[in-house]
Amino acid sequence: MTRNHRTGDSGASLLGVALLVGAALLWYYWRSLERATADRTTEDGTLWFYASDVAPGDVLDGHAEIDAGLRVTIAGVVVNGAGGEQLIKGRLPGWGDRIQVEVIGGFVPKGEDRDRIDFTVRVPNDARPGDVLPLDISVEYVTAENNYLGGFKNEWHAERFRIDVPIHSRTASILRRSGKATLAVASWIGVVALLVAASRWYGRRDRTASPAWLLLLVPHAILGWFWFSTLVEHATRLHGWWVVLLCLIIWYLAFAAVFLVTARDRACRYTVVQTRLPVAEGDAYRAPGAPVPAVEVHQLEAAWRTAGFAVERRRGELRVSRFEGGSARVPIPASQTFGGGESFEITSEDADTALALMSAAAGVLGELRWTVASRGRLP
Repeated sequence: MTRNHRTGDSGASLLGVALLVGAALLWYYWRSLERATADRTTEDGTLWFYASDVAPGDVLDGHAEIDAGLRVTIAGVVVNGAGGEQLIKGRLPGWGDRIQVEVIGGFVPKGEDRDRIDFTVRVPNDARPGDVLPLDISVEYVTAENNYLGGFKNEWHAERFRIDVPIHSRTASILRRSGKATLAVASWIGVVALLVAASRWYGRRDRTASPAWLLLLVPHAILGWFWFSTLVEHATRLHGWWVVLLCLIIWYLAFAAVFLVTARDRACRYTVVQTRLPVAEGDAYRAPGAPVPAVEVHQLEAAWRTAGFAVERRRGELRVSRFEGGSARVPIPASQTFGGGESFEITSEDADTALALMSAAAGVLGELRWTVASRGRLP
């Protein structure tokens, strides 16, 4: 039994295609995907404001981005409605009286520079649960615009956003955030359960999933970004690119969990017997032949170690593993010997490992033949 190298090569090729397609889609649609996660958008402005499950006295995080002009800088953010007016200072233009731009075909492009600002808003302590807190957020910014006369001019702009923030009691806020954390964990477990069910469905029918399933890695990443990471952010009130990255890593660890859960499903128990059969004395129908080899446990251990395996005795069996990966368990017969016409068993999750063990054992036991006694969910 050998591995299907063609299937492995096809799987590697499809994985490469999936990664390339995913990278190309992310590069091309990154800004659109990023804006899709925002709470409010305008032609030039994007606002993320984390105002879910708010209780009186909470501090809310937000950040705004502006894409406009040859150069842009956000001068500040003005928030009205949270117990008065709050001003978050940004910075003034720092590009001086000259801007270096790329000229394409004799024309200066309009250009789209980007700037962002982070800010916080404190909910008034006297806000009443059940009410809605209206917030008017104005992002003030300066752009350098091409005047098409070889220079530029500075222009002041403002992007205005309105957000209505529902107020909850402290207990309700904690329960809602806990519910979102539970939903995030349940979503991860659900993905694992679905993949495990699919793996066992194929296993019961002795079929192998097509390598095309690797193409699902791209929508899996999008689901993890838009659903799983959003739930985690709302539950923990931690925000930033590193939170999304950590959530995506955890989301993809579902595949590792499936591999561990289904490890015993891949196990096979092989019954190994010697090709040469013992001949009893006085058998009228068979001529006496050479005795069937029988070796003690330590002799078989030595043969496997010589072949590059690591062997350990534990609880009445031999635990065998190899450096390339793969392990097996071999129960020690009651006679404390292998061979002599008696069969023995090898249990392994990797067929190549089992075959390599049989090949090495044949050096001391003679020619061997084997059958699959049982497969999957072995103790």
